[in-house]
Amino acid sequence: MQRLVDCIMKGGKMKQSAFSILGAALLLLAASPPASDETAAADAASRFATRLKTALSQSIQEGGFSGAIEVCHIQAPKIAEDISRETGMRIRRVSLKARNVSNRPDPWEIKVLREFETLLSKGDPPESLVRSEIVESGKTREFRYMKGIVTQGLCLNCHGKEIPAEVKTKLEELYPDDGARGHQVGDLRGAFSLRKNL
Repeated sequence: MQRLVDCIMKGGKMKQSAFSILGAALLLLAASPPASDETAAADAASRFATRLKTALSQSIQEGGFSGAIEVCHIQAPKIAEDISRETGMRIRRVSLKARNVSNRPDPWEIKVLREFETLLSKGDPPESLVRSEIVESGKTREFRYMKGIVTQGLCLNCHGKEIPAEVKTKLEELYPDDGARGHQVGDLRGAFSLRKNL
């Protein structure tokens, strides 16, 4: 009989211990950003990049690099709106050298972009340029995510030091305050930036 009582008591203690661990884990999860938000943000950034790249490639084939500027000017904001609606996260592109004034970074984005530049200068691979964080400001609490965009060879036709004349003309027409020139391959071009209210 005593053995049965001991067994029941041990079982009860084990159950209590398991419930305590489970409770602590649930509290920890509640205080941390859901992994699903990070996964959703990474997927949204990837979709934005893919859709934009497809539109740019098609436009370059049909009308050269001047046409690509039109894509960034008209289609890119629409792609961002569509993905924001699909995911419930606000998405945009930001840069320390912004072409469009609406792509200028806020203080948190500036801090992360500077971190990305430091990582690149140390030789870290482009795929390591990812940051997510819960940011609190007053009564606002947001999940924020950024993924770096690194300059590729093709980008230099619109963002490099030597830009074709017809591209310059189009840029001056659409972006009188253009600051997105002078890049080299491997430079940080900017980042996809996503945010979601919590």
